[in-house]
Amino acid sequence: MNRTPTTRNQKPVQHTVNTTSVQQLEIHQSPLPQPELIDQYERILPGSAERLMRLVEQEAEHRRTLEKRQLTSQIVETHLGQWMAFLIGIFTIAAGAYTSLHGADWPGALMGSGGVIGLVAVFIFGRKHA
Repeated sequence: MNRTPTTRNQKPVQHTVNTTSVQQLEIHQSPLPQPELIDQYERILPGSAERLMRLVEQEAEHRRTLEKRQLTSQIVETHLGQWMAFLIGIFTIAAGAYTSLHGADWPGALMGSGGVIGLVAVFIFGRKHA
């Protein structure tokens, strides 16, 4: 047990200690370690700095390749969707015209105009959500 020295009829002696604490935070964001660490790796294992650089370059190239593939597939998907919409529009207009020419005027008009209105709505409202 920690006791403060005392004598008879005296108050305990108290000691006050002031401390100051300093903290330093260093953040390093990079695919490579800090240059000092690379130097230490190179001293421990010669050639490791070059291997680290090659690894980072390969990873960057891989990432660029994946991003290019994703962008290309999005473009293809967009073009394919536009062509499919065009074909559906042509088909509904043709089906409506065929139906109207064979005596069913109102059903043909609804079929043809419904297809066109649907496509226009998708192009107008679908673009706003993207």
